[in-house]
Amino acid sequence: MRPPPAAAAPVGGRRIRALNVAEKNSVAREICRVLGGGVIPNGNPPVGEFPYQLLGNVDVVEGVASDMGPVANNLRRLARTCDWLVLWLDCDREGEAIAYEVIQIAREANPRLDVYRANFSALTHADLTRACLNLARPNPHLAAAVDARQEIDLRIGASFTRYLTLRYKRKLPLLEGILSYGPCQFPTLGFVVQRWLRQRNFIREPFWTISCTICVPVRAAGDDAARPLIKSDPEDGPTVEVKLHWGRNRLFDHLVTTILYDRCLQHVREFGGGIVTQVSHNPKSRWRPLPLSTVEFAKLASSKLRIDSRQAMRIAEELYNRGMISYPRTETDRFNPTIDLLELVRLQQGSQVWGAFVNELLQGKFTQARRGNHDDGAHPPIHPVQLAGPGSQIPLQGEQWRVYELITRHFLACVAPDAIGAESRIEVAVGDETFHATGLTVVEENWLEVYPYVKWKGSTELPPVVLHQRVRVTELMMSSGMTEPPELLSEAELIDLMDKNHIGTDATMHEHIATIENRGYASRTPGGRFSPSELGVALVQGFGAFQNLHGRDGDFRLHLAAPRLRAQMEADMDLVARGAKTKDTMVAACLTTMRQIYVMVSEGPQPIDREMRRLEVEQQQFLAANPGEGLDEEGRDTEGRGEEEGEGGSIEGGAEEGRERAGRV
Repeated sequence: MRPPPAAAAPVGGRRIRALNVAEKNSVAREICRVLGGGVIPNGNPPVGEFPYQLLGNVDVVEGVASDMGPVANNLRRLARTCDWLVLWLDCDREGEAIAYEVIQIAREANPRLDVYRANFSALTHADLTRACLNLARPNPHLAAAVDARQEIDLRIGASFTRYLTLRYKRKLPLLEGILSYGPCQFPTLGFVVQRWLRQRNFIREPFWTISCTICVPVRAAGDDAARPLIKSDPEDGPTVEVKLHWGRNRLFDHLVTTILYDRCLQHVREFGGGIVTQVSHNPKSRWRPLPLSTVEFAKLASSKLRIDSRQAMRIAEELYNRGMISYPRTETDRFNPTIDLLELVRLQQGSQVWGAFVNELLQGKFTQARRGNHDDGAHPPIHPVQLAGPGSQIPLQGEQWRVYELITRHFLACVAPDAIGAESRIEVAVGDETFHATGLTVVEENWLEVYPYVKWKGSTELPPVVLHQRVRVTELMMSSGMTEPPELLSEAELIDLMDKNHIGTDATMHEHIATIENRGYASRTPGGRFSPSELGVALVQGFGAFQNLHGRDGDFRLHLAAPRLRAQMEADMDLVARGAKTKDTMVAACLTTMRQIYVMVSEGPQPIDREMRRLEVEQQQFLAANPGEGLDEEGRDTEGRGEEEGEGGSIEGGAEEGRERAGRV
């Protein structure tokens, strides 16, 4: 954090000397450049956070870290000669908490400081000027919510981490470091283990299905192709083959499927084909995406760019600090009507990449963005605020460009018309069984033109047929397959689960994911999916068994790896942030529950002991069989989990493993 030089402002005939404090050096420099006419201050006083220290069960004491002493002294020195303290910190809860830490330090030197808060969402001239003209007061409720979370996480994490480490570290020969627990970290791990258990315990089942291929004649090119020939003889002209899907999809009874297949085959041999029983043509549209929130950005970066959420957030913050994009931590997915979206679109007109698409928007295709259901009241959705990349004076390279490109393309897609298509569907009866096919024609791509991350390609266009038309069946196939287990969780899926279950905030989810990796509780497969380590599985199953043993009616609050307990904490923190509940009341209630759980765990740890004992035996056996070897850097045995990991697949899917009966007609 770098305080910009004290600014003087005339108020009521006298000049006010104001100390302006930003959270990051780069932000302070950009504010000075924009508001100071391009002047960049000299000096580099670093500033950091104020960490908590905990000794046993004593009070939590706030203090200045030893290496941050010069920063605190610098704030006191500058505050002595100022009338105002203007806080240019990040406009979120964490920024508000840091604001009150700065206030405390500054008022030690100057109790008469008049304190103001600058609220801004982008480092642009318009946003910063608006912030100067609308200075507000800091919000103590937002800071209290952060203080509550920090104290709860510190107390719970320290107590359970100490207990787990002291009890089990000496029993696990391959364990390095501490055995940590965190109120967000464990539910995150719980999601990973739960999906892994579903995959491991999945029982594959055989199924059978029937497919049908029909031959539809059409007129030669140049004729009226909209009318099919009534004759079903393919010798009379060009034909189109269409593969139909069985109306029953699949059956898990081989005998029943065989009987139905034989009936269809007999019908085809007697009558030569089937009858068209349904023809429909319907307009279809693919909605443009909602404006970009932090959670959706992290999911897109992970799934579309293959950039993990932690790195994606770091890059987004770099772009924000350079004045390229708006503030990247936001829950909002709808733009305030006061934001001039058309002006933001014009900023991109000079791009060599999407400039042509922008011109189409400006010539009449511009559409107001959809309005989502979330608005944090602090920041708009993530969007570009300056042109960068090819065609601009600001070059971006590598992953910075890819992230900026994703954000910009998403914004442009938000203000483009929906994609338009036409869907056709036919249904054919072969005896008592029905088969169907669906075709899609994309008429207008619209937002899809600028958004390569989503595909909406038309399937094979269906030939025109009419109701009750007889069509020739050329192939009838009965095939078998096996159900497939669910895949391990991808990062996008994990973030989605965390968001839906209120585990962490948009600003911290990526940190919790990184923590379970750094602790060796889970690792990523070559395909980018999360697989738990033996230790991670043991911890989650141990606490799960403890909940089943001690919980009344399966009280899920006692399961420390389940999301419900943390979700309740987050809901209470929201109440504190709104001023509906005090920090002390919220912390006391939460710690009462956690103290009860801690006592029960420490006095009856047999379920966890049992899982740890199993892990201990496995590690000792591994060391005996592999002298000199150990765990890899993720905390997994170097031999891997073998066949238990599997290759995944969709639970709804079912790869065909071989055709059992086939007949050509």
